[in-house]
Amino acid sequence: MEGSYVHKFARVAGAVLALAMIVVVTVAVRPASATGTAPAPAARAAQPATPLPIVFVHGYLGSGAQYRSPAMRFDSNGYPANRIRAFDYSSDASGLDAFIDSVRAEFGVSQVRVAAHSLGTSVMLGYLLNPFQSAKVEKYVALDGVSAWCFWGTQCTAITAAQLGQTHIEASLSPESFARQYQFFTGAAPATTNITTQPGTIQIGGRALNFQVNTPATGTTGELWPVNQATGQRTTATPAATFTIGANGNFGPLTVTSGQSYEIALNRAGTGWMHYYYQPFTHSTFLLRLQVPEAGGQQIANTNVGPNHAAAVVLRYREWWRAASHGTRLDTLDISTSGPAGSQPAVNVLGRVTGDIAGVHVHDNTASPRQSSLDPLPFFSSQPFQTGVDVYMPGASPATGTITFANNPRGDAARRQVINTPNWASLVGTTRHALLVEFNDYVQ
Repeated sequence: MEGSYVHKFARVAGAVLALAMIVVVTVAVRPASATGTAPAPAARAAQPATPLPIVFVHGYLGSGAQYRSPAMRFDSNGYPANRIRAFDYSSDASGLDAFIDSVRAEFGVSQVRVAAHSLGTSVMLGYLLNPFQSAKVEKYVALDGVSAWCFWGTQCTAITAAQLGQTHIEASLSPESFARQYQFFTGAAPATTNITTQPGTIQIGGRALNFQVNTPATGTTGELWPVNQATGQRTTATPAATFTIGANGNFGPLTVTSGQSYEIALNRAGTGWMHYYYQPFTHSTFLLRLQVPEAGGQQIANTNVGPNHAAAVVLRYREWWRAASHGTRLDTLDISTSGPAGSQPAVNVLGRVTGDIAGVHVHDNTASPRQSSLDPLPFFSSQPFQTGVDVYMPGASPATGTITFANNPRGDAARRQVINTPNWASLVGTTRHALLVEFNDYVQ
């Protein structure tokens, strides 16, 4: 499943690394060791009392959402959440310099700190080759990608999955990775690697982006609804907030109650409604990324919809482990449906998946209607970091039933995570409805 990604990453990294080798011959450059950093020149300014902003550069097919839990860990240690930003891009990362300039201008600083993952490390390697750009980066950490190279005085280090005994995406967001990043950026160990619970009212926000291409989903309208955690049903007659996505893709901050479950619903002409469900927010977070399918795009073209069944995408940025090399620590993802439209018993939709993945597309396949064959869905099963599984979830309009998504992280039933949603029919008249269910990549 990851073959196309690995080959593309290798080609890009190889080309950039070759260019770096030319620079090595003419300037004093040294790579960071696995745990060390290259010394900064004496002319570097001392670290300001208010920490410099951090910019996260994600990898192939990723988004800023991948850094949501590390950002909350930083905030839990007094590193302000509003000083942690993410650069979203697809194949073209040419806007990175302008983004870093905008962050520097917003906070009135001359430099930022950067964490980059996977393909993002190739992007940063090219960025740091330019001395004028490198001067804008005080410290840089490469997360499981091209090894960190220090140019023109930028301090750098590398953190790899092999060092941590983890997998590729996990190594960018785990508590262990965070502890190393925090130590490198601040010079001190974090007081905690947990995400603290903030009682009372908190805030959430982020961006709405076109699926995988990461361009702003401009013109999309949004609603925020409180829901019953046990059923997923809305608990009020009107939304708690409404908003429209502008040219920059941003939404929020929206005020929510800590520990309460919410639905974020987005609507766009040509693509219909997307219903987003998360585990209850317990800490302010500003790196939500609401992925919106584009009319005519592959996600819509390859998703079977109808008036009697639901369609969903289930995410967790800490990969679901399914490779045999993990032994008994395999994740499970059980999906069941109950309600007047019909009930379906829980099935482990990962039961036949044999590779580590972060996203699962589930809907009723036309080849086996109204049954959960668990057969791979064409197209989605060939995409990097994703798969697709034939699962029948009876849907209705109005959606008075409940679909239960339950995950045993690393196979540990004692730490089970559960998200309940209404059984939205995937097609109501000519309007499409889809679910996006995102589990936390941590359990505390």
